[in-house]
Amino acid sequence: MKNKSDDLLVKNQFLDVLPSIDFIKQVYRKLSNYCQISYGEGALTTHDFNFNEFCKAYKFNGTLAFNALQILDRTSIITLTKQFQNKTLVQFIISNNALFHYLDTHTELQLIVKSLLRTYGGIFEHATKINTVLVAEKASIQEHVLMRALTTLEKDDIISLQQTKTDAQVTFIEPREDDKTINRIANIIEQQNNLKQKQVHSVLDYVDNDTVCKTIQLLTYFGEKEIKPCGICSVCIGAKKTIKPVDFTALRKQVITHLEHGDLSSRALAKLLNCTEADVLSVLKLLLEHQIIAITKTNTYKLYHT
Repeated sequence: MKNKSDDLLVKNQFLDVLPSIDFIKQVYRKLSNYCQISYGEGALTTHDFNFNEFCKAYKFNGTLAFNALQILDRTSIITLTKQFQNKTLVQFIISNNALFHYLDTHTELQLIVKSLLRTYGGIFEHATKINTVLVAEKASIQEHVLMRALTTLEKDDIISLQQTKTDAQVTFIEPREDDKTINRIANIIEQQNNLKQKQVHSVLDYVDNDTVCKTIQLLTYFGEKEIKPCGICSVCIGAKKTIKPVDFTALRKQVITHLEHGDLSSRALAKLLNCTEADVLSVLKLLLEHQIIAITKTNTYKLYHT
């Protein structure tokens, strides 16, 4: 059975992942540093982003940091896009003549090197991002064979090789202004956090409330009115189990006793007997079948012999 300490623990688990404004400022500042953006710069620039490396570099709690980035995304400070990919940069660091001399003794690499040179024209001048799938296809080899060959070329000081893995891309919408940027959206962040807190409390209230029909609770939360109990939720089923069964034998005797003093409607009988009109009608139907009572012209009930 749940107790208040359980509720407090659940509530704290939810609320502890709501980043404060100071934490969001810190994440934004570190994100700018991670992407090497200078103060006043960076607007509309896109950067590859590895979330796990980012959290590890700045010792951030992963859940808090992700929620902070989500808030920055929702408030149009950045755009965060999932972009799972491997990035490979290659540059030849020896002369043309030295390269072809090397290939004379490493014939197994000739087709790979020629495929790179034919595909990427400036690969001698600067580090060039290559499409490993495309190069492997042109060299008629599998991608993992290409990667082994590139590693060999790097070890032999033929190329410089940079390999990075990214799981997202981040685009900065505004120029970097650190705290000033976040101060402009502080009120919005505060409203969002307050809304989250209210939602957490509403969820806990819904779970703990075992006296009001669950459907009524849900629809009331969304503004509905004049809702009847659903009869099938845990609260309604539990209520049915606790209702004492109707003693129809005793109810029948009570109906007859009241009718001895005069004609009565089913509604009046239900009120006098403090029971539902449906139960009274069940008894009246039985009494009618046995000709113990009769219906009057005014749709009331009387004893048959009177």
